[in-house]
Amino acid sequence: MVSTKRPYIDGEGHKKIALLDFGAKENIIRELKKRNCTVYVYPQDTPSEKILESNPDRNTPFKWTTVTQKIAKLE
Repeated sequence: MVSTKRPYIDGEGHKKIALLDFGAKENIIRELKKRNCTVYVYPQDTPSEKILESNPDRNTPFKWTTVTQKIAKLE
């Protein structure tokens, strides 16, 4: 799998976004930075506790349960 080897921070925006890298394209990070985000990029195997330490913004426009249900159906 193509994933970053170490966590890193990109941008200096007001919104804090955690991005779990399962092969994310650089353009995704670039577009988030254009939208005033600081992007915390994590390797695909990062534990959730480590991601939550960065205290990312949690107000999301969609329900994560919907996404996880779709992913579970792919197994």
